[in-house]
Amino acid sequence: MSRTKILVICCTCACMVLWQGICEGSQYKLHVLDKPRGLYPATGTRINDHGLVVGYSYVDATKNLDMGAYYWDSAGAHYSGIAMGSYITIGVNNAGTIVGNQYVRSNDVLTTLPVLLPAFPYNGFRDINDAGVVVGSSCYNTSGYQRAAYWDSSGIHAIGSDVTSWANATNGSGQIVGIRGTYPNIFTPFFWDDGTITDIGFLSGCISGDANDVNGRGQVVGSCYGSDFFYQGPFRKAFLWQNGQTTALLGWSDKATSASGINDSGQVVGYSYTNTGQYSACLWENGAVTQLEGLGGNTLALGINNAGWIVGSSVGTDKMEYAVVWEPVPEPCSLLALLGGMGGLAGIRRRTSR
Repeated sequence: MSRTKILVICCTCACMVLWQGICEGSQYKLHVLDKPRGLYPATGTRINDHGLVVGYSYVDATKNLDMGAYYWDSAGAHYSGIAMGSYITIGVNNAGTIVGNQYVRSNDVLTTLPVLLPAFPYNGFRDINDAGVVVGSSCYNTSGYQRAAYWDSSGIHAIGSDVTSWANATNGSGQIVGIRGTYPNIFTPFFWDDGTITDIGFLSGCISGDANDVNGRGQVVGSCYGSDFFYQGPFRKAFLWQNGQTTALLGWSDKATSASGINDSGQVVGYSYTNTGQYSACLWENGAVTQLEGLGGNTLALGINNAGWIVGSSVGTDKMEYAVVWEPVPEPCSLLALLGGMGGLAGIRRRTSR
């Protein structure tokens, strides 16, 4: 074997080792979004297929308890005009229509929608699909109890008859997911399709839970808990529900997990956390789980679009919480395969030219 061939083989092997190391590393680029007003923490919650991000931060410089819905585009951060109070849930569709609290923002105009009880006019919107169907909840008695509901061109429609319920998300087919039960005890995640409610079964050891998102294939993600106190169970398990079966998403024995969003490809995002308050953003894909890199502090992944872009928040070394986006980068292994093929062709060409 000639020295030239030995050198080519060694260089090829070195490149393969290098690219393999890259393949096994992070495949996401982190973008930090502008801070609203440049001073206060922010969180991104949803991102549409055109890259429009929605989330929340403080409404004004007094940094009071009132939060506001913001959106981020190529020009930076913008206040939507929707004040959230303590009710922080925001949705956006591909037309750029934003819903939150009891308002719908379309073409810079805020509107309200019908309520279940005119004497107690309050709605809580959580999501909107591309057909303009809004989901959330509406008060149905003077005690302020809310019932899951959806709004379409014909008005408001209650979902079920539970004492307390709300809808969290909807897909392009109008399927809806949420929770129902008796506040503040046990809640059951549900899947609604064309008037039929199906309860989503719990994982082993869970007695309460929620359904957070549904994709175009009817796959549902959420979390279940081992306690009847909704927010402070001794453990939390992220789940995927499809074809009537509930399965646990991969996790860690010493950490709890929560699934927040799913796209039409079945990529799931969420976070893990410990009982010491450490949160880490996660991506579940093809039977594997990846922790997404942040800014050094607690990190959450809350939404994902169909292009695989992920939105959430991360705390930096300055202890400030930033709205962030993880951009998927091209798979380096595909470039390795291309280079290998080109190298092979070059070798053949050189050999045949002799």
